[in-house]
Amino acid sequence: LDWAPLSREEPNALYNFRYLYALQTATQLAHSLTDRPDDGQRWAKRATALAAAIRSHFLVNGVWYDDLVQST
Repeated sequence: LDWAPLSREEPNALYNFRYLYALQTATQLAHSLTDRPDDGQRWAKRATALAAAIRSHFLVNGVWYDDLVQST
């Protein structure tokens, strides 16, 4: 990620996708390896909200962008 020739503007799609992956992994671990399903439900809720935000901000007319597209 650090060396990739991607946009460094914030917010950044790639970093948001990495956070989404971490939330999804935490959800799976909480459900399968711990006795804390409430944690898994909380992380799943955050992952769902983040996935929706990623789609609404970085997917424009069927094209994914690394950063927010400025309206002209």
